[in-house]
Amino acid sequence: MLIKIPEKAISGRIGKMFMLENGMLWRVGLARFTGSTGMGSIIPFMALFLYSVEGLSPYAIGVIFSATYLAGMVIQPAGGHISDKYGEKKTLSAGICASFLLYLSMWVFASLGMQASFIVMAYIMTSIASSLSYSPYYSLITKSSSKEDMKRTFGIFRVIFNLGFIIGPIAGSFISMVNFSDIFLFASFFRFLELIIILFAVGSPVKTMQDMIQGNKTTKASENRVSGINRKLLYFSLSVMFLAMIGSQIQVSLPLFAFSRGGITIPEYGYIYAMNGLVVVVGQFLINRIFADIDDIASMFMGTLFYMAAFIIAGFSSTFLSIAVLMVLFSIGEDVIAPLENAIVGSFAPFGKIGLYISIKSSFWSAGSVLGPAVGSVVVFLLPGGPFVSWGALDMFGTASMIMLILFRRQVRRDLKESAVPS
Repeated sequence: MLIKIPEKAISGRIGKMFMLENGMLWRVGLARFTGSTGMGSIIPFMALFLYSVEGLSPYAIGVIFSATYLAGMVIQPAGGHISDKYGEKKTLSAGICASFLLYLSMWVFASLGMQASFIVMAYIMTSIASSLSYSPYYSLITKSSSKEDMKRTFGIFRVIFNLGFIIGPIAGSFISMVNFSDIFLFASFFRFLELIIILFAVGSPVKTMQDMIQGNKTTKASENRVSGINRKLLYFSLSVMFLAMIGSQIQVSLPLFAFSRGGITIPEYGYIYAMNGLVVVVGQFLINRIFADIDDIASMFMGTLFYMAAFIIAGFSSTFLSIAVLMVLFSIGEDVIAPLENAIVGSFAPFGKIGLYISIKSSFWSAGSVLGPAVGSVVVFLLPGGPFVSWGALDMFGTASMIMLILFRRQVRRDLKESAVPS
C-alpha cells in the first residue's frame, strides 16, 4: 500500500517548493531518513568505539576503515548492475535486510564481550550491504525526476535523509554515556524500519524521464561502450575519488585527532557531527538558490574549496569551537557538491544504465574512502611539522579533484562539438 499526499497540499505554494507532487521522492526519502538515523548513530562513533572500548590504535583503525570502503568499492558496480537488471526495490530490500542483521550481530558480539575481530568483520560486511542499497536509492530518484529538476530533487532528497544525521548522532551521544555498544542495537532497529517502508510504501517510478530518453537517442553508439563512454565518467569519478580522500577524514582521522589531541569527549564529537545534518537541513535550500544559476562545474569547484578551507582549521586549533566551525564549513561544501554528483552523472547516463553509472561513480568514491583513512591516519599522526602541515598536506587531494573537473569539462565540450558535426 503506497502513501498518498493530499491533493490540496501538493498544489499549494509550499507543496511546489518541496516538490510534494513527486511522491516517489518523499516515500524514498522517508525510507532513507530512517536508515540514516540508524547509520548516524554509528558513523561518528565507530572509530572512537574501536579506540576507546576495544583499545585499537589509530593506524589499525585507519586500516579497518580502508578495508571497509574497499569492500564497498568492489561490490558497487555489481550492486548497480543488479539494480538495473532485477529492479531497485528488490536490490534495496536485500541490502537493507543484510545491514539490519549485521548491526544486530555487532550488538550481540559486543554484549557478549567477544573479540574485536568479530565486530570488525561484521562492520566491514555492512559496507557490502550498503553498497547494494546506494545505487537503487539514487536510481529511483533519478528516474522520478525531470532533467531540469534533477538538481533540486537531489537537494530535497538530501535534506530529507539528513534529518536522520541530526537525530542519529545526538542519540548516539546519549547512548555512549550509558552503554556504548547499544549504538549497534539502535542502528539495527532503524534499518528494520527502513526495510518495512521500502517493502510497503515504495513502488516503481511513475515517471520515465522522457527528456532523458530522447536525449540519449542522440548519443553516439560508441558512448554505450565502456571504452568511449566513459572518458567523461572516468574524469568525473576521479574528481569524486579525490574529494572522498578528504571527506573520509571526518569519520576517522578527525575524531581520533580531536579526541586524543584536543581533549574533545565522545559525546561532544557526536554533537559536532550532528551539526553536519543540521547545516544540510537548514542550508540546503538556500545553497540551491544561491547556486541555481551558477554552472555545475563552477559550483563543484566552490564546494571543493569549502572542503579544503575546513580542514585547514584543524591545523590551527582542535578545540570544540574550532572543530564545530570546521564541520560547518565542510557541511556547506557538501551542500554544494552532494546534490550535483548524481545529478551530473544522471544527466549523461543512458537511461537503462543509470544504476550502473551511479554505482561506478560511487565505486570511485569508495576508492577514495579506502585510501583516505589509511593515508590520513599516517599523515595526521606521523608526518613531522605539526598539525598545520599535516592537515594542509591532505588538501592536495582537493587540488587533484579540481584538475579532474577541468578535464571533465573539456571532455564534455569536446563531445558536444563532435555531436554537432553532421554525419
